[in-house]
Amino acid sequence: MKTRMYDSRIGRFLSKDRSIGGAGSALDFNPYIYTNNNPISRIDPSGKSWWSVVAGAVVGAVSAVVAVLAGAAIGLAVAIAAVAGAIAGVGVGVYQYRKQNKGHTSLKGYTKAAGKGAIQGATGGAVGGAIAATATATAIAFVGTLSTYSPPPPVATSNIIQNSTKNNTPQEAVEVMKKVIQNNGKLEGFVSKPYKNISSPMLPTDTSYFEHDIYPIVKGVSRGAERLVFGKNGSVYFTPDHYTEIWIKLK
Repeated sequence: MKTRMYDSRIGRFLSKDRSIGGAGSALDFNPYIYTNNNPISRIDPSGKSWWSVVAGAVVGAVSAVVAVLAGAAIGLAVAIAAVAGAIAGVGVGVYQYRKQNKGHTSLKGYTKAAGKGAIQGATGGAVGGAIAATATATAIAFVGTLSTYSPPPPVATSNIIQNSTKNNTPQEAVEVMKKVIQNNGKLEGFVSKPYKNISSPMLPTDTSYFEHDIYPIVKGVSRGAERLVFGKNGSVYFTPDHYTEIWIKLK
């Protein structure tokens, strides 16, 4: 830096910072610290002020986001951010010079302060712009994948309903089907209720249905998972397990 003496053995500056901060915190009154005791995330190449870098980073990040949203590539957005950061750095550098040298300013001093501010601002703008541009482009790409996502098409009814023969159906189910048809509806001693076919419409939706057990109600005995489903259009389906909704068409 060539403006302050530093002892690497003790990790401290031996000479004071000629520019004291703006009393924003108690650290601003300590002339022996560097960048408010935060050298990891802040830099002060001139040894006078790190605000040009901060201003450049902020302005650069905003400029990069705007550029990417407008369709610019990341490289171009970073370049724009660096230029915007340099402009911000010039403003901060000139302001700091004027504030620190009240009554003793000169054109040469302003020029030097502007040059240093531009370099620091461009550096901060490039770094902030690169981070912001990359993050924005990533977010846009992610949102794009969400907008183009389409759920898989519903499984066709014909792929689930097995239009097979009665050979796959228990004889009890065939007998109950015949009795229900002859009786024009529910049999006494059996559970029967409307089949809604709503949450996962595996059966054709052009008619309404009611489901019917194939085993009568016996206290203490399971009704079983098998079901017959009758459509008002005369269709009849059997399932060996109404929880899986695999159907065999009987009529």
